[in-house]
Amino acid sequence: MKQCEIGYPTAIVVNDLQESKCDAWQDIKMQTVAHMKELIEESLFGEALTYVGAFRYERAPTRSDYLNGYYTRNLITSLGYISQIRIPRTRHGRPNFSLIKHYLKKAQGV
Repeated sequence: MKQCEIGYPTAIVVNDLQESKCDAWQDIKMQTVAHMKELIEESLFGEALTYVGAFRYERAPTRSDYLNGYYTRNLITSLGYISQIRIPRTRHGRPNFSLIKHYLKKAQGV
């Protein structure tokens, strides 16, 4: 090992390598969870738009409801705990989000 030739004790080099490997995997996991949260929120927003029948500020004869902000929920996924997921709210009804049903079924099975 070249690190040993420079004068580093072998135990310190191995320990530092193991710590940096753990830090790298922790960073990868955090980034994956952040992307998963973004993917879930985009999917829920798409389902809400389909339920409403029109985009924001669009006047359309197919519009059945209006978007009315968000509420937040937390999910436990295979990647871990994802907090503060923004779930779109509608003014008059409640869309049946297939993604939320999927996670509810998983949670009941645990």
